[in-house]
Amino acid sequence: MEFKTEQAAEYTVRKPLIDSFRRNLQRFALREISYLVTLPFGTTDDSRTLARMHLTQLDQQITTLLGRADIKLDDYSRSHLLDCQERIRKLLQAEVTVPYVN
Repeated sequence: MEFKTEQAAEYTVRKPLIDSFRRNLQRFALREISYLVTLPFGTTDDSRTLARMHLTQLDQQITTLLGRADIKLDDYSRSHLLDCQERIRKLLQAEVTVPYVN
């Protein structure tokens, strides 16, 4: 995500930190990573653990950004980041389940 090096600023609906194209792209990427974390087949244990590590780092980066007093986020970016953070935390708590076959 592009917010790793953001300088102090005030963002608005007309000038958001994360524009709608990037928000949609980030949602898509998060959805794809969720498959690595939750699906029992089609991925290796290494890719699953790497995905979990990157999700943990992303959660920490979002927490840091949301906590910065010198950046005033626009509502779109703030709600997007909060939603992504909620999805990430649910993914990190999810267990991989193997379907039972009769």
